[in-house]
Formats: sequence, structure tokens, C-alpha cells
Amino acid sequence: MNGKKSGKGTLTFADGSYYTGDFLDNEITGFGEYFWKDRKFYKGEWKNSKMNGMGLTFTVGRGIT
Repeated sequence: MNGKKSGKGTLTFADGSYYTGDFLDNEITGFGEYFWKDRKFYKGEWKNSKMNGMGLTFTVGRGIT
């Protein structure tokens, strides 16, 4: 929206990590899941592209296969 990421979607990073969930004004904000290349995984709330609020899951060893 207006050249910024807003709504739901998936963002893939150059290292292979990715986020899928909510965006607002180009920031990861709302609820989503982040998969790191080193196999960490977080599912929960985000604000200004940082984990914030209620996290439902944080694991090590699941991530991208």
C-alpha cells in the first residue's frame, strides 16, 4: 500500500530465512512466523520488526530443511 508492505504476506531474506504473516507500513507488525536459516522458529506477535507481546512458539532445530 502506497509503496509499503501492508497486510499479509511472506518475505524471504537473502540468507534463506523467511517471515510469513502481517505487515504494517513496511514493518513486521502483528502476528506471524519467522523461520531462521539456523533452524530456529518463532510464532507469535511482532511490533516494528521485533518479537513483541505473546509468543506462542520458539524452537531451535525445526526451521528450514
